[in-house]
Amino acid sequence: MLFPAFPNAQDLQILTETFPEEVRSGDSWHLRILLQYPYPQDVHIEHPPFPAALIQEELRTGVSLEGEKMERWTVFEYRFTIAPGFGGRRITVPKISILLPEITLSTDSIYLDIQGSSPAARVYRPLLRWRELPEHLAAGQKVEFFLELSGWDPSRPLPPLSLLTPVPPPGAVLERLGERHAEEGSFSVGFMFIPLKSGVFTLKAFSIRHEGYILERPALRIPVQPAGDRR
Repeated sequence: MLFPAFPNAQDLQILTETFPEEVRSGDSWHLRILLQYPYPQDVHIEHPPFPAALIQEELRTGVSLEGEKMERWTVFEYRFTIAPGFGGRRITVPKISILLPEITLSTDSIYLDIQGSSPAARVYRPLLRWRELPEHLAAGQKVEFFLELSGWDPSRPLPPLSLLTPVPPPGAVLERLGERHAEEGSFSVGFMFIPLKSGVFTLKAFSIRHEGYILERPALRIPVQPAGDRR
């Protein structure tokens, strides 16, 4: 069978495509070579040894329809696996020779930056605890303490303050004050507390569900002495 002749190498276009743009050890990386020539059975390719960072897994040959005229182009697609131990290095993919009858072409060299290893995903373990609690106080005495949330994933919305605010039992005044942020993933809510009678002020432990986490608000127990007794 006779095929159309391409008398000059410059009459043929060669395109190269690579994907994905960022790769790490263990990832797959593809190199695609498109040649403006409609008969893949006439085309052969040769290349020097690939860098040790590239483990060749597969080479496919086929035809792709390109452009507005839907022209037949010959396609070669390599699939590699990035070998371990090359994170943070740049490698050079050598020129690949494309052999046609009476014509030899080649691709340009390709430079590939291999990313370092992905940082280990941080595990967040949010914790609620009471801070700056008094050991005891007298009825009518005002005090401030805090409910602190630490270890929270900063990419997620914080729990609404209404979830964190306890309902005081009879005989006490508990008002929510402002919140304060200590560092990323940690903040605390202030409360003003006034016991109206002596006894033991108690809040039971309480579970809060938010953003896939279950937060345990710990129990609270403060002895309250009679008014005027502030020892």
